[in-house]
Amino acid sequence: MIQAHARWLVLALMLSACGGDEVANNAACPEGTELNPIVKECVRLSSNNANNLPVVEMGAIDGPDMRSDNEDLGVDLGPPDLGCQTDEDGDGALSMECGGDDCDDTDGRRAPHLAERCDEVDNNCDGALNEGLSCSILAHSSTRLYRVDFFAGTFVDLGPTIGDLYDIDTHPDGTTYGIAGNKLYSYSETTGGWTPKAGSLGFLDTPNGFCIDNEGKAFATAGYTLLSVDLTTGTSTSIGSLSPTSSSGDCVVNKGNQLFMTSNHTEPDSFASINGDTAMARVVGATQHDQIWGLTAAYSRVFGLTFTGDVVEINVMTGATTLIRSYPEISFYGAASTPLR
Repeated sequence: MIQAHARWLVLALMLSACGGDEVANNAACPEGTELNPIVKECVRLSSNNANNLPVVEMGAIDGPDMRSDNEDLGVDLGPPDLGCQTDEDGDGALSMECGGDDCDDTDGRRAPHLAERCDEVDNNCDGALNEGLSCSILAHSSTRLYRVDFFAGTFVDLGPTIGDLYDIDTHPDGTTYGIAGNKLYSYSETTGGWTPKAGSLGFLDTPNGFCIDNEGKAFATAGYTLLSVDLTTGTSTSIGSLSPTSSSGDCVVNKGNQLFMTSNHTEPDSFASINGDTAMARVVGATQHDQIWGLTAAYSRVFGLTFTGDVVEINVMTGATTLIRSYPEISFYGAASTPLR
């Protein structure tokens, strides 16, 4: 009897100790919750939750079972879906609709962290276009030379050209040259003067296109012929025939040092790629514009300028043209590339 009494006394003390801990733990739980002895956490238990599983609230939408919070056996999913992509254009900035600061989440060229560059959009979302940059090229009509910014839609008249100026281009060192008749000229923007070279281009067909590549090698197009031009002497040498294409008025070298020209063997003009060593020409594709008499490689793009005053961007992979700007007051004859293309 004494041993049995001792055993019951020990059991009573153990139960009393456990009950004491549970009371203490329950007392520490917030109102409306109680201790779950399985997970040792304060949880809100529902009458329908037969397994006494904890219900955790994290937002406004219920979990996978989509029952009310009191019946939910899953975890809430968070705030409502706003129905928008946070960075649709992949430029690293979140859209304004989703709480970010991207002023145009459909254009990867526009975000507050981007630097301005020479193009037709506000790259850094500050409401200004190309601030702090000089985004212009040289172009000319039959009588006047212009500095043209076709992103801003402006131009400055730099004065008269020499007679019969067919085309111009700019050397990587910044010197501008032009061909007029059968002569090569250098131009000074400081004085506005044109200085002829001593020699003559000396070709039966008057060259109507002129371009300089990234190494400073100069070319001219004259009908169906590609010429190499010596910028020191002003003389030229035939490289070969461009047939079946023919120059419509200009050639151009892009940043990748690839030589192109517009050709009038079709109407509207076509766009052709040329091998500068052999004169072998390949038609890239048809443009949507005619009388593209000026070409410029500027700001890593290629643009064409037409006799009717249009400025178009040319896709060098397809030849397709997209209208950028129109200058009805200017009939473009030629254009120069920027030194850095």
